[in-house]
Amino acid sequence: MKKDEYNYEDLIHSTDKSLEQLDVVDEIIKQNSSAFNDIHTETLIKKFSAFNTEHIELDGHTKINISEDGLTAYADFYPPTPGMGPLLYDNFLEHLNLEKITFGINYENIKDAIMECNTEQKILHNVVIAEGVYKK
Repeated sequence: MKKDEYNYEDLIHSTDKSLEQLDVVDEIIKQNSSAFNDIHTETLIKKFSAFNTEHIELDGHTKINISEDGLTAYADFYPPTPGMGPLLYDNFLEHLNLEKITFGINYENIKDAIMECNTEQKILHNVVIAEGVYKK
């Protein structure tokens, strides 16, 4: 066997092992998506970057949660990675509409959170974005 062929085989084996490891990470994320927090996400991105020379690019995004009683809506705000699109107010309002959140919206909290997240590149959790009224 030639030296170049051995290196090529070794590269294929190494690549296959890396892909297997990424599949395992992907499966763990799918099974435990609600259990992963930002620290886990940042750690996974760093580990993934070790396998891949390209960086992961993400636009600013949000996650909306509703309280168990259905009266309060909260949002987590995530800033964009460098060079990607910021959170946009109109897009967030569209997201609210898709989630059928139409009453008691706190527009000031939303505007402030988007501004802080975009300008300070800061993740914000559990920002109250809407509050309902309990009916007797």
